Amino acid sequence: LTLIIVVASFNVISLITMTVKDKRRDIAIIRAMGASEKLIKNIFIKQGLYIGVVGTVFGNIIAYAICFVLKRYKLIELPADVYYMDSIPIKIVPEVFLLVTVCAVVITFISSIIPARQAAKMDPIEALRNE
Repeated sequence: LTLIIVVASFNVISLITMTVKDKRRDIAIIRAMGASEKLIKNIFIKQGLYIGVVGTVFGNIIAYAICFVLKRYKLIELPADVYYMDSIPIKIVPEVFLLVTVCAVVITFISSIIPARQAAKMDPIEALRNE
């Protein structure tokens, strides 16, 4: 599960980095108008957090629904003579959902810092010259 979250964090880094590259001109104009590095950094960190929170909420909803259906209707049957049980045992633990949610949001936050720093350090003159 942690591996999936780490892979998703690389997707967040890639997405925000592509957004920074795509919005170079806009960032340069905002910086030339007087926006601070901190403001630019906060914009991209908030974007990363938004992506992480929305993805985590939808992921939790889907995971809970799948666990509920599998627990209630026992859709996956196991041969009892081999596994000593007739279906996959599923236990829904709210603390685990909370822990995964917190870890996912923290990892997403950390992942969004790198591209946000790149956007904040961008030289407005160079960015506008290259456009």
